[in-house]
Amino acid sequence: MEPVSRMLIEEKGNIDEVLAICTTKAIEKTEFSEEDGESNLVMSAYDYYVKRINGAFPNNGIKFTQCPSNAFDEKNEIEKENAIVEVARYILNKKMI
Repeated sequence: MEPVSRMLIEEKGNIDEVLAICTTKAIEKTEFSEEDGESNLVMSAYDYYVKRINGAFPNNGIKFTQCPSNAFDEKNEIEKENAIVEVARYILNKKMI
């Protein structure tokens, strides 16, 4: 996610919003070390992504919207399709405003 966001911001200037469709694992807090090997952090992959983008582009004004959906973790195809429909509705509603 991060490389695509960085590329868009660098090429297009600022972006208004990042819509992150998160699985349960993406929003689960875990302990890990940063690339420098010195910093131990406890946060989710999503929170780390937001931290990195905000650190690289301070005062960016980007709205980060998290769409957690355990439906993507499930094997049930209907639940996955319903989650996709919910995200599509969110996007369509934003375009109409």
